Amino acid sequence: MKREKMKKLYLARWAVFKKNTFGDLMVINTTTNKPKFVSREEIRFLRLMDGKTDPFEIDSVLSADMREDLIERMYYHGILREKRFAEKSLFNCLLTLWEPENTVDLRVTSYIINKLLCFTWLPVLLLGGFFFSRTILLSDFRFGAFIAGNIFGVAAGLFLHEMGHMFACLAYKGKVYEVGVMTMFSVIPGAYVIMATGSIKNRLQRIQISAAGIEMNFLLSGIGLFFCGFTDALSNFVLGFVITNLFIGLLNLVFVRGFDGTAIMSELLGVEDVAGKAANITGSHLMRKLLIKNYGMTGRATVFLCFVIRFFQLALPVLIIINISEVIRWLT
Repeated sequence: MKREKMKKLYLARWAVFKKNTFGDLMVINTTTNKPKFVSREEIRFLRLMDGKTDPFEIDSVLSADMREDLIERMYYHGILREKRFAEKSLFNCLLTLWEPENTVDLRVTSYIINKLLCFTWLPVLLLGGFFFSRTILLSDFRFGAFIAGNIFGVAAGLFLHEMGHMFACLAYKGKVYEVGVMTMFSVIPGAYVIMATGSIKNRLQRIQISAAGIEMNFLLSGIGLFFCGFTDALSNFVLGFVITNLFIGLLNLVFVRGFDGTAIMSELLGVEDVAGKAANITGSHLMRKLLIKNYGMTGRATVFLCFVIRFFQLALPVLIIINISEVIRWLT
């Protein structure tokens, strides 16, 4: 890591210092709950990193090599971060837009919004679909308006998807550290929210936090369907918005690492990183054999579920490529 970049790093809000039962000092990334052992002097050094001071000029007994090694390790584990960027790499770039203070007013507001979301997304989606089927105009398909609706749907859908997660997390007394926009592989746009749910013991609440973004997209789709019965131009625009949000919601249901479907499945099964474990089981004949031998029908069901999850992991990129190629062929 270059020295100029090291100067811009500072201790992230989600980093917490604790002692374990044996008295060992640790720094914990509360968004992942993964501890890293550190010394007292390393803690003092990390706390002095402010994003302005050259870390090699900080008064510390740590040698230059020790400082460089500590900074690289803590940056890799998300303990240190850049100002305005939660992550900045060749593949991902996370730009911070808002670092909310977890105040009582924000929690109350989030509680109300989350309750409305829980009880309205399905009725609104069903009623919107019924209204759309009875009043649809679309006698004249307008491609420009439809594409504009797609673009607006992506921007609004991705951002409000993450806001749904944020409202749910705050409603259940979790911690939200920041909200922002991102790019994946330098080109694919997105949004993100960094939060900690480790203090939430109720499994159903954690499941709803993972599902809240999907619920938000389906709610937006339902609202949009009510507006498809007006003028053709508006109907094409709104239809593009609706289809995009339905796609975002359904896409996030798949069992692929990083998508909400995997987080929901992990909570339902009580297994951390269910996507990773499914890949390990399907790739190991010995593990499958031991599961079936030791657990009988339960083991067979587990193996079958792992193959289903693995299928979605492998099929999703193929489906996306096919879909993109079909769109390109249609446009040309």
